[in-house]
Amino acid sequence: MTKSLAVSLYLIALSLTSIPVSSYTFIGCTDIHKYKPQPNDPKAHYAGGTSAGCATYCSSLGTPYFYNQYNTGTCYCSSVSPSANQYTNGSGDQAGCEGSDYEIYAMKDHIKSFKLEGCYTTITTSQNPGSKPTLEACFASCPSSKSVIFSPNSDTNTFDCKCDPSANINSPGGGTTTCGEYGWFAYSRSFSDRRMEDKRRLDKQMVLDQHVEECQEEEEEANGTLSDLTKVVVETVIDLCFV
Repeated sequence: MTKSLAVSLYLIALSLTSIPVSSYTFIGCTDIHKYKPQPNDPKAHYAGGTSAGCATYCSSLGTPYFYNQYNTGTCYCSSVSPSANQYTNGSGDQAGCEGSDYEIYAMKDHIKSFKLEGCYTTITTSQNPGSKPTLEACFASCPSSKSVIFSPNSDTNTFDCKCDPSANINSPGGGTTTCGEYGWFAYSRSFSDRRMEDKRRLDKQMVLDQHVEECQEEEEEANGTLSDLTKVVVETVIDLCFV
């Protein structure tokens, strides 16, 4: 391998390790009266108010949460998770926030490895850690569970927490309900953090392998061209010797 090829591969690998990962999980809705951005929260705008654009931007800054206002395209990156008394109702059991309300998403490790299954009026689980002051504490109280369920309680400004070893959400007679305060947000683990990391490494390796193959092909082509040129020079010298 030539020195220039080695340098190119090093730069490619370095750039791949810095690619931001923007996986994220919906965790609720809040309105403009209950949510006030922190003075240092980065702000951006995205056409159509896409959560994906907001996620990519905030992921590049390393913030664990973001607040996305769909109808204006306003995006705030934040290091602060929502308090229980900030929650407002969505427009359905799968998240939709209303009007100018903010969609709240987590990109924080552990939380982002779960996906929202829906919201319910009642939930039955085998484990009940009880009330926790923050959303992070609720998820942390169920470290090995395949499902985590929380309910924001505005009266106490705490999160009622439940979890279960099974990923099946058990809601006898409860049915689905609008996501919001006093409702149960039910999550199941989509991928373990280890599996997610393995997938990212595999994706990066595939890109790197492709670049290695392309560089090798270019090097072989260059060597072939150089060989042809050398051959022409040698033949020319020989011809001159016999003149």
